[in-house]
Amino acid sequence: MIRLAACIEMIFTESGFYDRIAMVKEAGLVAFEFWELAGKDVAKIHNASETSELNIAAFTMSSCDQALSVSCQEYGLANPAGRSTAIEVARESIIAAQSLNARNIIVTVGWENKDCPDRFSTTA
Repeated sequence: MIRLAACIEMIFTESGFYDRIAMVKEAGLVAFEFWELAGKDVAKIHNASETSELNIAAFTMSSCDQALSVSCQEYGLANPAGRSTAIEVARESIIAAQSLNARNIIVTVGWENKDCPDRFSTTA
């Protein structure tokens, strides 16, 4: 069965981040997702999801430390120079997922790497 989850980074933006969780429940959905941990209180997210009886569908691999999250994204997963940062952020994300009872972590390769050719580009 398909179950929809609302991305609370993109909807109900007129309300505060934590208030959006209850709004997802009011909209009739059973789960929500969000982008990253940076700047967010994991305990508040957990409490709001428990109070609203909502599942956390996913969040992106990130750190509560904004600088560490940005560093991980800038290096990306394909750059050996960022390996230790990526591992640290992955560990923090796993701990957060366990604390939040989140079953999925979205992992992206990283931001665009200007040193890599765009094989899908139509311009030469």
